[in-house]
Amino acid sequence: MAAATTNMQSNKTDESETNALPAYSNADTSQGISEGLYVLVNKKARTLLDLSGGNTGSPATCEGYQRNVNEKIDHQLWVISQVERDGNYRIMSYRAGTFLDLEAGKSEKKSRVMVYNRVEKGDGRLHQEWIISPEVYGYHTIQCAKTKTFLEILDDKPENATHVVCSPEANDKDHQFWELERVSRTVQEVKAMIQSWKPDLLNRLVQPYGDNVQYFVLPNKLRDTIWDGTKLLRQPVRTGTFDYDDFVIKVKDAINTWARDRLRKDGYSVLFGIIYGQDRRGSKAYNWYLSRDMGSLVFLDAQTNREYTTTSLDNLGFEPTFALF
Repeated sequence: MAAATTNMQSNKTDESETNALPAYSNADTSQGISEGLYVLVNKKARTLLDLSGGNTGSPATCEGYQRNVNEKIDHQLWVISQVERDGNYRIMSYRAGTFLDLEAGKSEKKSRVMVYNRVEKGDGRLHQEWIISPEVYGYHTIQCAKTKTFLEILDDKPENATHVVCSPEANDKDHQFWELERVSRTVQEVKAMIQSWKPDLLNRLVQPYGDNVQYFVLPNKLRDTIWDGTKLLRQPVRTGTFDYDDFVIKVKDAINTWARDRLRKDGYSVLFGIIYGQDRRGSKAYNWYLSRDMGSLVFLDAQTNREYTTTSLDNLGFEPTFALF
């Protein structure tokens, strides 16, 4: 979805039609990699690091796969966090809670990369620690701390289900370059966007979780599927019985139910809030989340599934009374 559009209805694109990358912010390596939720995109193959079949066991296979915009998005979500003692990083599957691991610490070319349960001690610990280094603009290498070999897609193949391996440094390193797309935002980052639009709304913003929770946004296609299931398009407004506040509550409940039943790990939440207010037509409520580039606010009319920008709401004379995450 376009973050900068000033049209009343933001353009929705069919994300399944293209493998083009969204404009997520890349990791800022000037201060190291910020802890958060990421997708990892191979520069050469243009496929993403994927937990094969969403397997939650240990061990499980990793592979390259086209971007998921359906209920399998968590197969491609990874939590990157820094190891305090030596500055290396761990890369944990958000779906399974298992860790990216160079199988048996093999240093040979094209050695398999899997996920395993966390190893705290001994030689195996370094199989699960990674040196992440900035390279050409927007890309990084991911190097096993034990063997100093580099994460890559087997034989640069763009086909789905191609194994992920490690190999020694190559002369042409495009297949060893990865784009780290941070797809979560902190509470502070979300609040800063609200403040830039309506500064006084922060005093009327309900935050059910603590400041240590990070938020991510569902793809349009998945969110549309969940909204379709509410059957709200055929539900008329009934004053005093089923009004605008009921629409937004029902959609938020549907999103939260999907997340509760699908997502297995805590610490990250789907951002799908509610904002109440008044415009020239009277009382109004919207759901809200962030744009596809995670850089601006988007508002959803829960009855029609139409999206609005902050500029659109300003043009309608909308003034919020309070909001919640």
